[in-house]
Amino acid sequence: MISTKPTIYLHIGVQRTGTTSVQKYLQENQDLLLSKGILLPYQLGRQLKTNQRLLYGRTSAKRIVADIKSDIESRNPAAHTVIYSDEDVPQYLTPQHFAPFRDHFHVKVVVVLRRQDRWLESWYLQNVKVQWNSELAHIGFSDFLSKWRGGEFHWLDYSKLIESWSSVFGSDSILPIVFDPPNPSGGPSSAVLSAFGISGSSFPAMEKTANQSPAVDLVELLRHLRLHENYNDDERRILGNAASNASLMRDQLPYVLLDLEERKEVLDHYSQSNAELIGKYMQGDDLFDGNMPAVQPNWSELQLTESISFVEGTVDPFVRCLVDELVYWRGLAVESGVKGPYRRRLSPASMIEKSIDAVFRKIHRMKLGKK
Repeated sequence: MISTKPTIYLHIGVQRTGTTSVQKYLQENQDLLLSKGILLPYQLGRQLKTNQRLLYGRTSAKRIVADIKSDIESRNPAAHTVIYSDEDVPQYLTPQHFAPFRDHFHVKVVVVLRRQDRWLESWYLQNVKVQWNSELAHIGFSDFLSKWRGGEFHWLDYSKLIESWSSVFGSDSILPIVFDPPNPSGGPSSAVLSAFGISGSSFPAMEKTANQSPAVDLVELLRHLRLHENYNDDERRILGNAASNASLMRDQLPYVLLDLEERKEVLDHYSQSNAELIGKYMQGDDLFDGNMPAVQPNWSELQLTESISFVEGTVDPFVRCLVDELVYWRGLAVESGVKGPYRRRLSPASMIEKSIDAVFRKIHRMKLGKK
């Protein structure tokens, strides 16, 4: 029987702060973690599906608590720590959804904060790539910024976000971490693991991984390929990865989207909110650094009729054919029983995948729409 309350870490993001790396580490090392008394609910590094069920009333916090307790009893009765991670929580759930956790756990809320101007740029680029929000994945950045001005992304008011969780679980439960440099040794993802109690030589080091966004010009290409309408999840992943691979020369085209006036507008909007966290939750004089990009945006949205026509009328059908061929040959390799690293070598799939990468690299060099 569980004699004392375990500690549960609610890792609520926010998005674009290394959460994928953290969750991948948790998932891959969960057996070791369990042996050291650290449990992942439902044996998952991310609780996305559970939280979606919670949102729509298909489960409840009390049901989740019961499942976690049952999991502890059956898998490791000595478990003292539970890690519950999902960066989408601030988008659609409130602290009240998790309030029943207080009666069964010592609750700690881990939230990673990224400077809001950089967050907006990163989120826009990544959303076009992976299509979290299809409505915002097909608009240009100027329209995207108008959405922000209209109240989208309410969780970027970090003071309001943290106070809402503090009001339910207490200020001592809040463990904020700053994403932006200078950050703790090892980076923000390692800092999150340390907050969970995962540090030292008894745990494997985190591998350096990156959920890289494509360069700005290739994001414009993806936007006009109508990914959400014409490609399924796997196919979108193929194209998103190709765009990211082609963007490895991104140092030549920094993904700066905000001009100086827009950047100051964003930072001024949140300056009071950020200042309110100093002293109560964070140490230092400022929450974030005051550095500004050395370059200004050098990319215009694909608005020229001939550029859009070229992408939609020529590039899109060609890429569609390549993706169809890639999916076909991958499926054939699976049916033939070819497994492991040999699968890619023994089918034309690898050649087609390289062709897709080549198309994106070529368009990246063309820089359609460049000012």
